[in-house]
Amino acid sequence: MSTYNRIGLKGFERYEEGFANAALTPGHAIEVMSTGKLRKQATRGADTQIAFAIENSLLGTNIDTAFAADDLVPYILPKKGDEVYAFLTPGTNYVKGDRLDLTGDGTLEKVSSTYKAVAVLMENLDLSASGSVATRAPVRII
Repeated sequence: MSTYNRIGLKGFERYEEGFANAALTPGHAIEVMSTGKLRKQATRGADTQIAFAIENSLLGTNIDTAFAADDLVPYILPKKGDEVYAFLTPGTNYVKGDRLDLTGDGTLEKVSSTYKAVAVLMENLDLSASGSVATRAPVRII
């Protein structure tokens, strides 16, 4: 597993900003609410434009610096071929090429090859270790 110091790794012609509705972290998949504020993507398998919160490099913060409610959050809207250092849901053995979709909590998870996916995994990572999935934190991966 690689470790990077930024969320947007390749591409990204479209950059936006908005205010957080609640706490979120760079690398979370996000969506714009009807209020205009940003929240973690709340719909499982949403057929929507995917967006990711990124670090606020203008303020010198890093990818581990969380945003609080009402903070200004920079985000990117990736297109095909762009690479993101996003959060994966624990509890699965991930393999490069796996198709990913939204979980409804700001993370991505593996889906079957027949399911419409929003992303493709670029690395291998085994997150299937024993223990409760609910107690394990999401992990970033390309």
